[in-house]
Amino acid sequence: MFSLPARATETVSLSSLDLSKSKVRQDWGEPQTDKSIDGRPLSIGGKKFEHGLGTHAVSTLYIDLKGGAQRFTAFVGIDDDVNKSPASSAVFRVLGDGRELWKSDVMKAGHPAKKVDVNLKGVKLLLLMVGDAGDGFAFDHADWADAKIEYTGDRPETIALPPEEPVILTPPPPLTPRINGAGVFGVGPGSPFLYTIAATGRRPIVFSAENLPEGLRLDPQTGRITGSIQNRGEYIVILNAKNGLGRNQRELKIVCGDTIALTPPMGWSSRLCFARTVDDAKVRSAADAMVQSGLIDHGWTYVNIDEGWLPQSNGSDPLLQSNSRDEKSTSNPNVKFPDMKALCDYIHDKGLKAGIAAPRARYNSTDPIEAFRQQEKDIDRFAEWGFDYYKFNWATYMEVNRKKALPGLKEVYQLIKTSLNKTRRDMVLSVYAPSMFRAMGDDIGGNCWLATPDITDSWSNVSKIGFAQAGHEQSAKPGHWNNADLLVVGTIGWQNPHPTRLTPSEQYTQVSLW
Repeated sequence: MFSLPARATETVSLSSLDLSKSKVRQDWGEPQTDKSIDGRPLSIGGKKFEHGLGTHAVSTLYIDLKGGAQRFTAFVGIDDDVNKSPASSAVFRVLGDGRELWKSDVMKAGHPAKKVDVNLKGVKLLLLMVGDAGDGFAFDHADWADAKIEYTGDRPETIALPPEEPVILTPPPPLTPRINGAGVFGVGPGSPFLYTIAATGRRPIVFSAENLPEGLRLDPQTGRITGSIQNRGEYIVILNAKNGLGRNQRELKIVCGDTIALTPPMGWSSRLCFARTVDDAKVRSAADAMVQSGLIDHGWTYVNIDEGWLPQSNGSDPLLQSNSRDEKSTSNPNVKFPDMKALCDYIHDKGLKAGIAAPRARYNSTDPIEAFRQQEKDIDRFAEWGFDYYKFNWATYMEVNRKKALPGLKEVYQLIKTSLNKTRRDMVLSVYAPSMFRAMGDDIGGNCWLATPDITDSWSNVSKIGFAQAGHEQSAKPGHWNNADLLVVGTIGWQNPHPTRLTPSEQYTQVSLW
């Protein structure tokens, strides 16, 4: 009898394994081999490293150890490419077969690298994780530097978790007519009225209405109610939808008064998909898709143009370089939007409404209020074009009003709301603003306000924003709503459209939370 010689211990560098994005799941950017997330040489606390994984919180990497692993070593920390940003912070964890084997303290930019040395005997599945330390993942450029696995036998391999199969859980609507959408609608006296009856069912559907107030008319083929109401008050209307398979009836309360957006505005924004590459054709296509997809049949209404419609005095795109304001100091669109009124008319003809983001002001006055007088001119222009939704970025005001307290901040928004009211056209005022606007939504007339940081298509970001909304409902009521930013489901972009990184279950969760 004789025994086989013991197999020699070998060492494999983490960076020699497959570190593609199918194996490393992270909340921002692409995993980098032997480089930081920004593509620079690995460096932690001033110390350079030749090999390793450059990733970004929140990230996970699974490694099948093949049963022969002995030891895992590495140096971890925030890469120096963040230039000591105070926003950077991360926690590194090493798990074996679901059990935590090692955890770092909170690592920040400039901290020296922390050594990892973990016994892996008996461990089959290794998980390397980077968390965001609970403060968001901005600038969390995380390095697993000089990472190595000692093993005997088969070489460890990174593995991708099996993708979650996409599934549609929502039952299809019946073929018989069903009227959906909100049961209440607000409009200002004398303002143009546009309400599309949201209804599903086999087409054609014939629509009718009982007790329509004077000044309104209904198109029986499209279900579109247009016109205007002059007299204030509440009007109870009975909506009817009929096709060859049946009929449906529903009550709609129309409130003619000072408050619009009695239910949260729902729609599409160019920001998440096209950013500055948006143009007239893309916005028209979005309106077409809103109808063809059936979203309009469930109450989705707004088609909004965000950044990218204004000319730029500088930049790389010659199409955008022209005067952003005319001789009357009123905003002009760039050449990608040759006729804004025609674009709004196109959207309205679909039974939808149009939105626009305010341009950032160019300040020629030290008086913030005087500087914002040009916003009044812009609002008049937007009303002439036919826009129904006005997004205003609070940051433009803060640039000239950094030291003012809350009462000073209210002043400019009250001015904007007054300007909107003068147009006699209902425009939802969406305030891109910090959470303090929850406390002053009524005072400034804001219909909705961004109550969260900018969202990204990562579960850590979506879940943090979504589950942090508990209690904020106390600030919301008809006409005034918390806005938890955009839905990051389906195909999204920021100029480079791609499938969302959320799993199907995570997408369903976000839609449910929102």
